[in-house]
Amino acid sequence: MEIKLVLLKNDGSYRPFELPSEVTVVGRRKCCDLQIPLRSVSRRHCQLNIDDGVLEVRDLGSRNGTLVNNQEIRKTELGPGDALQIGPLTFICQVNNQPENLIEIAEKYAKSLKAASAAEKQHDTFGVAVDQTSKQPKETETANAETDDLDAILEQAELGDSGGMPEDFDPFEK
Repeated sequence: MEIKLVLLKNDGSYRPFELPSEVTVVGRRKCCDLQIPLRSVSRRHCQLNIDDGVLEVRDLGSRNGTLVNNQEIRKTELGPGDALQIGPLTFICQVNNQPENLIEIAEKYAKSLKAASAAEKQHDTFGVAVDQTSKQPKETETANAETDDLDAILEQAELGDSGGMPEDFDPFEK
């Protein structure tokens, strides 16, 4: 059984990572099997288990939670095409090269981010949920900060800046 987590980037590109073993711990610490050096990722964020051909993900009490298909989970099965969100990063689960259409999925993901951003701007126009002190929408302020952080991380990764994730960064390397 070949399982990959495919990192989706904001520009519609993607990067696959093969799971190194039947038990994979994801987190910020260097001792994790999949290291994601971001503050929004807990030291030991979640664990992926392959058992009898079934892939499960279990949150390890992370501060920001683990999401599967936009739903916060404690433990659930992952199947081909499921979206796993860890901090600001989104991965698509690929099992035995399914789904095959990763380019299409990555492009849809990039479009959905743009649509969500446009919806937030429209939300601003109507003045919904405005903080009276700053006159800014409360929800949008947080969402924009997370998007800006992700863009900065991915930009650093593209540039190979040592302050972020370099282009050749492999979270499975020790």
